[in-house]
Amino acid sequence: TSLSCSSDRTLKTNITNLNNTTLNQITSLKPVTYTWINDTTNQQQTGFIAQDVEQIFPNLVYTDPNTNLKSLNYIGLIPYAIEGIKELDIKLNQLSSLDTTLQGSFAFLLKEVLGNVSNGINELYVKVVKSDRVETKELCIDGLCITKAQLQQMLDESNQSAVSNAPAPDSNSPTEITEETVVNSDESSSENTDISE
Repeated sequence: TSLSCSSDRTLKTNITNLNNTTLNQITSLKPVTYTWINDTTNQQQTGFIAQDVEQIFPNLVYTDPNTNLKSLNYIGLIPYAIEGIKELDIKLNQLSSLDTTLQGSFAFLLKEVLGNVSNGINELYVKVVKSDRVETKELCIDGLCITKAQLQQMLDESNQSAVSNAPAPDSNSPTEITEETVVNSDESSSENTDISE
């Protein structure tokens, strides 16, 4: 089934366009979920609270004079939603057509902040970065910067220093005999034998 309402121009008078603040009004609406008090199935509904909408779009809310209960013209929200979408589209078009070369303009500053998208962000200022992984070509801490090659050199020098500073084997401790030790001792024995001959 469908819902149709009379909407012919010849049936209307005092036709005016909606104002250009509709987007602000729409973003002020608070969609909610709720359950009707008398609904024994407790089925969750979505919608608005008439008293909240009345503060923004009073013409969409009707108050019954006998019960003082309020009802909301949901269909009446559609033109406001469409006008809000049009306003949003205008704002997006304005952003996309901004001159990024005009120093001090919003677009220029935005480009400066985000950098060239194809090259990545040029600079980003934050207080704390939490990440599983950080990839960089240069690491800088308080103005002191090192490259991968410099870091690798520092690590290599640190490893060499650790090896050269390793304690010498204790002469009182038993020496482990390896295949190399046996080969070396065999060679020195044969050298000794050759000398004695």
